[in-house]
Amino acid sequence: MTTPITGWAMGSKGSMPQPRPSKRSTRSNLSCNRSNRLSFLWFGNSSLAPALFWSLLIAPPSAPAVTQESGSSPSFRHPFPLGPLGGSAEAVADSCEAIVTAVAADAPAARAGLQPGDRIVAAQGQPFERFSASIDVADAGPPEAIGRAIEACERAPIDRKLRLAVRRGETELALEFELPIAGDFADGLCRQVVATQRADGSWGAPTGQTADRFITGLLALTLLAHDGDAHLPVIRKAVAYLVGPDGKCLLPDDFTPGPGGLDNWPLLTTAFLLAEMRIATGDESLEAPLQRLCDAFAARMRPDGKMGHTDELSYGGNGFNAINTQVHLAWALGRLAGCTIHEAAWQKSLELIQASTGENGGVRYWTLETGYADASARTGSMAAALALAGREPALARRMAGYLVTHTKRMREAHAMGSIGMIYGTFALKLLSAEGWRTHFDEWSWYLTLMRQPDGSAAYLGSKGNNGGDHYLGDANIAAAIAGLMLATREERLRLCGGTRAGWLPVATPLLDAAQIAGAATRAAR
Repeated sequence: MTTPITGWAMGSKGSMPQPRPSKRSTRSNLSCNRSNRLSFLWFGNSSLAPALFWSLLIAPPSAPAVTQESGSSPSFRHPFPLGPLGGSAEAVADSCEAIVTAVAADAPAARAGLQPGDRIVAAQGQPFERFSASIDVADAGPPEAIGRAIEACERAPIDRKLRLAVRRGETELALEFELPIAGDFADGLCRQVVATQRADGSWGAPTGQTADRFITGLLALTLLAHDGDAHLPVIRKAVAYLVGPDGKCLLPDDFTPGPGGLDNWPLLTTAFLLAEMRIATGDESLEAPLQRLCDAFAARMRPDGKMGHTDELSYGGNGFNAINTQVHLAWALGRLAGCTIHEAAWQKSLELIQASTGENGGVRYWTLETGYADASARTGSMAAALALAGREPALARRMAGYLVTHTKRMREAHAMGSIGMIYGTFALKLLSAEGWRTHFDEWSWYLTLMRQPDGSAAYLGSKGNNGGDHYLGDANIAAAIAGLMLATREERLRLCGGTRAGWLPVATPLLDAAQIAGAATRAAR
């Protein structure tokens, strides 16, 4: 059940719920027919233009995104990190084992004697259930069981020893891992983010400027959500990079595409950051570039409400609902930050999304019947936008109901499971306190496996196409996923259930007069 929309934030404040023991599945294993990752692509391939590369990665399927069938796919392999043990493994469809693929030097796994090629078959004396390629069971089997066993050990007041049963060739071994008390994951991943910022204020991605800008917006937002005062100098540099010396956000005055290609994506995360910073600091200098972005999104929309990766429509004129739903989120935040939003554009895009939303509350790729298996990012971003705007409460509740019902699909968002987890968590925090708690309960093992021995974040992808996430850099997007999910406990950002304004005062404006004037410049389209 979802709670009614009664205000800006309906999620209850407090600590993250404790995880519950894994439930053993009694139903038949299912499988999906999508490849786990685009391992054949080299993400630094200079012969493939970044814009073309990105469009190939997130191009729509020609059929429903995921097909589920009875049986299994034994060739399906799912990589996952081993969390604070230090290392990585693979789960294989229809197998009850996890195959160790790497062991980090001087980490608990190495000290316990774990080796690449070992097969982990049980944790704390409990054999694993069979792993399935189905998206409806998340990572039930070895990954989830190992994550939950680590959680239980870390919470134990004494005897924090993890015991794994391992097969090495024909030999069966019992390995024991001494685990320290878990530190604050948010602190560790923020250290990771701060340490990897480049001199120009950006974070580097493997495939060029569009990805650099997109991930810079997300990582700066992560720092703002966690002790923004301590991270303010780093965030200032990121804002300066994204806005640019002329204040125009690399957006031409006629709102045609800027450099890098597919620029709606980085313009969106820039808008999220500027809006949250404007609300947090009260800094009026941020309003001009934020208004520029809100106006550009409206100008780029077609008369029928469709949008694409840039000002051009994507995919044979069908548009791309994932852009529309994120634009609504930028507009909702922009209005809270003091911007004027084009009501006609909001309404026209809303009509498109309403026509694309099923009775189950999931938002499809287009208005066409493309299915809901990868709907979490579209549904989450639109539900969060409606909650923040205080509009269409019945539709917002229906969307939240989809996210609650299909929380185990949250990581399935076509090529970018990251934004499925991020936007889905935001939406549940804003719309359903019970749904948010259930979501964290279901996915606590996931955050545990992402948390490395040094406190940094490692990537744990979806069961489908992770190409868009790889495009951003695995370590970068892992920090953003974990950081923004955990931020919903802090309730600082409006996206995370916060209600206060001016909670991060700044002594001097972030932008100068020239940047403000440049941001306000317009040209006829």
